[in-house]
Amino acid sequence: QYAFQLLLLPACAFALLCIPPLVRKARNEPSASWHCMAIAGIALIMPLALAAAPRDIRIEPTPVAAGVSSAGTGTAKTEITTGKNWQSSADMPAIIDRALARLAIARGAYASETYKAAGSMIDLDRQFYSAADVVAYLPRALQIGLLAPFPSQWFTQGTSPGGTTMRIVAGVEMLIIYPMLLLGLPLAILRWHRQLEFWYATGCCVYLIVTYAMVTPNLGSLYRMRYGYLMTLAATGGAAIFTTLQERRRRREP
Repeated sequence: QYAFQLLLLPACAFALLCIPPLVRKARNEPSASWHCMAIAGIALIMPLALAAAPRDIRIEPTPVAAGVSSAGTGTAKTEITTGKNWQSSADMPAIIDRALARLAIARGAYASETYKAAGSMIDLDRQFYSAADVVAYLPRALQIGLLAPFPSQWFTQGTSPGGTTMRIVAGVEMLIIYPMLLLGLPLAILRWHRQLEFWYATGCCVYLIVTYAMVTPNLGSLYRMRYGYLMTLAATGGAAIFTTLQERRRRREP
């Protein structure tokens, strides 16, 4: 249910970006009108279906718990960790503030005794109690989401033999991913910065990776959650490196 909520924003962006050009193409090319309108219909249904999907009530701040009056004002009192509550921002639109509060509640669950003893925890002491806390953590979440586990963690002891092995395996994988992200993605931006689909695909991946990194201060869980999106970014960077090398080779050929 929480994953459905995260996908709502990319689905809305896809609908806004996809439907107008499809409608224009259907008008200009009558032979392709059925195909275009079918795709446009699917693009429109996606955000509507996700908006109607059940919400995870475990992270839903209630009006009573949030201290919100019927007029929509008041100080938030949703408990994030024991004795510390979410503080609503008067300058933040209510819908955004509530979304950030849900994120803080989800992360706060990792501060419970259930998860404190888990292996590969990172930044467990960093909790969010306001929108400003969430914004301030964004650079760190981007670093963790894209680059963790870091080299200093590759050969550390896990809570089990399998955990120790997986850290080594993850380290080998990150050795391959680092060049694709740090070198390949800048090359991809230089090559494809004028293509809207490039920005949509990379933007969705970064958005989901960063959100999961903010919610999940456990590298083992984050590793699984972000995998598909991180591999998409790595593949994009790898494609940019491969294409650039091919072009240079062709220029050198007589």
